[in-house]
Amino acid sequence: MKCYPHSKAAALVLYCRLPEWQHMSFVRDFLRPGDSFVDVGANVGSYSLLAAGTTDVTILAFEPSSLAYGRLLENVELNGLESRLSASQVAIGAESGEAMISTGQDAVNHVLSPDEAVAHEVIPMRSLDEVMATGDIRTVNLVKVDVEGMEEQVLRGAIGLLGSASPVLIVEANDVAAIRDLLEPLGYKAVSYDPSRRQVADIDWFDIRENNILAVRNRALVEGRLASIRAFASEPGVPTGRRDATPAPRLDLTDREALQSPPPTTPPYLSPRDPIPVRPVDTDSPAASASQGRSAAGMGRRISWMVVDQGLSSLSNVATSIVAARALSPRDFGAFGLAFVVYSLVLGITRGAITEPLVSLFSHDAPGSLHRTLRAAAGSAVDLGLIMTIGVAAVAALVGGVTWIALGALALVLPGLLLQDAWRYCFVTSGRPRAAVFNDGLWCLIQAGVLVVLLQTGHLTLLSLVLWWGGSGVAAGLVGCVQAAMVPRLWSARQWIKAHRQLSWRYATEYAVATGTGQVALLLLGAIAGLAALGAVRGALVFFGPIVVLYTGAFLAIAAEGVRLRTQPVKLRHLMEYSSCVLVVVAVFSLLIGVALPNHLGKEFFGATWVPERRVIVPLGLAVLANCAAAGAVIGLRALAAAKASLRARLITAPVTAIGPVVGAAWGARGFAVGLAAASWLGALVWWRQFRRALAEDARTGVVELAAPNGL
Repeated sequence: MKCYPHSKAAALVLYCRLPEWQHMSFVRDFLRPGDSFVDVGANVGSYSLLAAGTTDVTILAFEPSSLAYGRLLENVELNGLESRLSASQVAIGAESGEAMISTGQDAVNHVLSPDEAVAHEVIPMRSLDEVMATGDIRTVNLVKVDVEGMEEQVLRGAIGLLGSASPVLIVEANDVAAIRDLLEPLGYKAVSYDPSRRQVADIDWFDIRENNILAVRNRALVEGRLASIRAFASEPGVPTGRRDATPAPRLDLTDREALQSPPPTTPPYLSPRDPIPVRPVDTDSPAASASQGRSAAGMGRRISWMVVDQGLSSLSNVATSIVAARALSPRDFGAFGLAFVVYSLVLGITRGAITEPLVSLFSHDAPGSLHRTLRAAAGSAVDLGLIMTIGVAAVAALVGGVTWIALGALALVLPGLLLQDAWRYCFVTSGRPRAAVFNDGLWCLIQAGVLVVLLQTGHLTLLSLVLWWGGSGVAAGLVGCVQAAMVPRLWSARQWIKAHRQLSWRYATEYAVATGTGQVALLLLGAIAGLAALGAVRGALVFFGPIVVLYTGAFLAIAAEGVRLRTQPVKLRHLMEYSSCVLVVVAVFSLLIGVALPNHLGKEFFGATWVPERRVIVPLGLAVLANCAAAGAVIGLRALAAAKASLRARLITAPVTAIGPVVGAAWGARGFAVGLAAASWLGALVWWRQFRRALAEDARTGVVELAAPNGL
């Protein structure tokens, strides 16, 4: 590194080697080949050249000061880094425009406020999100921000990047409160780094180290990387840098081996001379086996609780439908069914945009650190509910009649229903599935109590039924606030969706594609083969309903457990394979029951439709088997937050899943089921291929994918 007179940044490196010992050591230890490092406020390149010491790391350096930028380019050329270090004379801020940059102040040149009358230059300004959207970088692993008081503005212009790539941040601590308020809702936590032990530890945001904040969002990933490095050792004879006998001394910051030893000015307690012994973990020892057993048992309990929770939720829906069918006229029952379909669509969109990203990104975090994140997620769900309420109410007013009654009543309770569902996901994310079971159980009890009163008093109408069903969900949602000991943070939806847009729109689109494909295929079956064939297929689907309950309950719980195993790819893969195997065994058992069930018992349970249903039990059961076989891959992609791969798999399989059954419908219900089975098994292969590719990518880079906002 070339050191210039009156250059404070270069002089610190010359005399101290790693002047910000903790954070520069973190850069050295954290980065891996293939990573990307963004240096905002690069100055002469101290951090950028250090990052270049890792082979094949791509570096984006931004420095607005003309003097410092010229010196940065010299250092890039001096080290031959032109092919992988891209330097730009651009100011980074919250939005695009121009910035006035002071001159003649060396390392503290900064963006001027309107009332500062000092020598300056005008430089283009861009947001980091804009830069990343138009560039070729797919993953960002580490970002350093040192911009003399503009840190908050830089981070505000990088919300999309922070939400999708979750890079580790090293931020100069000029306005700690503002930085904390911006990063905490995104799931970031302040940590310290001990270079001698390669360990991070939680600290308070105001516990400043070296005037920087080290903030992480995916601590498990960071610890997994650091654990792969041996304990600190400074060996005799290791070079400590070099100087050239020229007027401009140089120090090789790309020599990682030379930088393993601490700088001479570092306090002794941060740089022990003797290696710290690392005791290998004996995975075959009784203690280790017991620990693994407890972990597996805990995982099994959490999954079991979520299956129970889904059973309660499904039970309440079935009970409500039965009551509606018996108590309402056919016209009113149709209006109630329409309201329930609208609710299901809104619920699926909300889950895709809000709560599924919550599970995928934050299930690995310690429950005590999730307070602000859970508040934001719950508040975002309510926000979407309020927006959807306006739309549903508008449609109800236009349609009129009994539909107006059903949709109008739904609009009144929709925000509370979405809040109740959001609490389920919040409880699972924080490792509290029993709280979700309690909340859904409470909803069922309130429904049952109000139902008895309505039946006894003879006041069960379409309006009272929708309000009874939805109002009990609202009550359970309010109780969820007490259970969680927090109040939803309203008006968070815009920031939440923007921060997690790489997941949100893909998950919501995937839900729409999956739901639309299934419904279109059934409608075409009725049009081609007749209503009798459609009834036979629907009846057979009811027979396999318990598997759907098991799958849905296990999906959420296993996804959360998979997120916690993300730094252990082998265990994650085994968990997903085991999950598919268990679901397949249950499906086989159900199929055997359907084949062996005597006709008189089938008619007893399913009525006159049992005979045509039985003809499609075997092929439809094979389709269910295929979906169970694919379940592990589908859940695994959620655990990896691989929304792009998941949507890609859905878009590949959707046409096959629609065309196969429709072609088979020419031969009736059985042909439809055979076509669905064949398409489902082809789809299972696609899902597992996408999961294995995403798992390998995640293990290699630590970030599955980062696409431009308009990319698929």
